[in-house]
Amino acid sequence: MRLLTVTVAAFALTSAHGSFQEDAALWGNIDAINEALEVPGAIQDSELERLFQNAVETVLSADLHNQIEDLRGDAFASDDFSVVDAYVERALPSIKIMLLGESNSIGVNVEYFLGLAAPGTGAYDFFDLALDGFYVNGFSGTAELPVWMERGASSFQAVTDSEIAGAYAEIWQVMSIGFQGYYLYVAEQTINSLGGVPDLSDSELLAYYQVYSDPFVIHVRTALNNYLSGSDEGLYSASSLSEQLETFREYLSHRFVVLSIDPAGMGGYSILLISEEKPDRIFEAWVYTLSSGDLELREFSESDQFSGSEVAGIAERYRSFLADREHSI
Repeated sequence: MRLLTVTVAAFALTSAHGSFQEDAALWGNIDAINEALEVPGAIQDSELERLFQNAVETVLSADLHNQIEDLRGDAFASDDFSVVDAYVERALPSIKIMLLGESNSIGVNVEYFLGLAAPGTGAYDFFDLALDGFYVNGFSGTAELPVWMERGASSFQAVTDSEIAGAYAEIWQVMSIGFQGYYLYVAEQTINSLGGVPDLSDSELLAYYQVYSDPFVIHVRTALNNYLSGSDEGLYSASSLSEQLETFREYLSHRFVVLSIDPAGMGGYSILLISEEKPDRIFEAWVYTLSSGDLELREFSESDQFSGSEVAGIAERYRSFLADREHSI
């Protein structure tokens, strides 16, 4: 990489028309990203995330686009593409640059980042999805067109397939639950740019708020309060429930936000909850209807449907709901 840098610097001094002047800070930063990515051995997740963010911010900067446009102009004027080709090569492996018929296309080399991420991690899932395209501040982050777009007659033109874009908005929405930090930020930016999953309308919010008037939801709060006060009213008598409640005693006095309520397989309803005060776990409460019509809390356990990173993603995405003391139990 350092040999290539020296060669490129020499090329810059002999550019045919002299309109290109190397931005030493910009290219020094790109060199640093690439050198860090090419260090032998595994890269820590936090470092890979930092390098990806740096690459995205560099790709979207006007400085890099201006540099490539100057290089392109010199190449066409002199009919000598050796200098611009050297800089295109220098940008790799973090950044991919494509010279098209009437324009340049610059983006993060997502495939390379994917190859450095450990399978089964949130980073791997993110890069695997980002291969198909992503947005930051309304701009595409890949050199290739996202899969929901088709190039027109000119390299300046592209048409979006709204059906495919809508499908990807839903995919990003679902997958973002497992993302954190900058990966989650990019996911949210992509969802917004794709026009997916808008904020809840007033009527949708009202429908959601009505959940807190549901007797099964209310009973969860009632039963937890009874347990904390030493009463077993409204609680299943089996020792398994007592063990569950004692395990999570520190959470029981917290306010909870309802994530979902669904019919339980053995009757009653299963309710997913997350604590407002300590949103690091998702709990599943099972409320059963007795033959008398009375309600009974039968289970209160940590849900096994979500990994730690997915819980963190949910807490981040729904932080405004976690701050709503009125609509919680």
